[in-house]
Amino acid sequence: MYFETAGNGKDAELTFVDLREDALEKAVEFSRAAGIEAEALVADARELYKSGIEADIAILWGLSTPHFNPIDLVKLYGSVSTILRDGS
Repeated sequence: MYFETAGNGKDAELTFVDLREDALEKAVEFSRAAGIEAEALVADARELYKSGIEADIAILWGLSTPHFNPIDLVKLYGSVSTILRDGS
């Protein structure tokens, strides 16, 4: 969903991605409490390239690195990079 960011008149769409549905439910509840509607996608972030998501920004929130071995961490970063739009 969309929300106005920092009063600058620009809209943003917020999507949470996680394998854990309960974590996504908490994230959506937290954002709703802040007045922001968000979407949730139960998915493996290492396979975001399959999702059809396009984004200007991707934030890997929290301490993600301990959850991935070195190969999977490269897959994660590679997958996230494929959903980012060209900044030009």
